Amino acid sequence: MINLNATIETKDFGGKVNETMWNLSVFKGDLIDVMTTEGRSDDYKCEIHLHNWFTGTTYALNHAFIGKIEYCEMIDKETGQDFSEYVYIRSETLADRLIEKMKAKGKIDLSHWIDITKDAAYQ
Repeated sequence: MINLNATIETKDFGGKVNETMWNLSVFKGDLIDVMTTEGRSDDYKCEIHLHNWFTGTTYALNHAFIGKIEYCEMIDKETGQDFSEYVYIRSETLADRLIEKMKAKGKIDLSHWIDITKDAAYQ
């Protein structure tokens, strides 16, 4: 189990500071063809990476994100009217949504992650 809020004490020009050890980020992979509400287009196949700045360890979530069409209810800013429509949600946005949930929870179970430390060195 990884504590996303774990810190380590380091020194910088201003003295001692506590630095966060772990970082979650979206990695854009291959460009793929997708179907949007406006027709065919392209998007990236994305992954979530978990990186430890101090050990150099990098993990990838064992799930790839591909964009999808979602039904959204919205409010028109000009008229204030409610309306709904289907919109294409990019893969990066889907991955960012999950990252926000992970950060809110504060802990990562590594049973769903793959150690890619050796592979990540070449990216």
